[in-house]
Amino acid sequence: VNPNYKTINVADQLEDEHSVLNYYKRLIQLKKDYDVFNYGKYELVDKDHKQIYSYKRILDNEEVIIMSNLTGEKATITYPLNIEKSKLLLHNYITIEDTNELEPFETRVYRIEG
Repeated sequence: VNPNYKTINVADQLEDEHSVLNYYKRLIQLKKDYDVFNYGKYELVDKDHKQIYSYKRILDNEEVIIMSNLTGEKATITYPLNIEKSKLLLHNYITIEDTNELEPFETRVYRIEG
């Protein structure tokens, strides 16, 4: 048994809504709730961005965009995303601001509405 079992364990992860375990549970639930993640057409977005990997999934009238800052520094989103008309479905920071910047290693998943 790893010596850190008292601080890193499933029981603690289940109680912490911001834990890695609960993040993955929400991610799996998204895939169950929205067919677009499983069957949607993949479309690379802003392919020349040096910090952010972003792509869309499109299925019929449903569209989502996934944006991940792959660096240890803040990154500016250059893709023209109307955040006010998008629903944030998932993110990996405890607090999040509706800005065009991603924190280091931040990922956001938006459902594009309207």
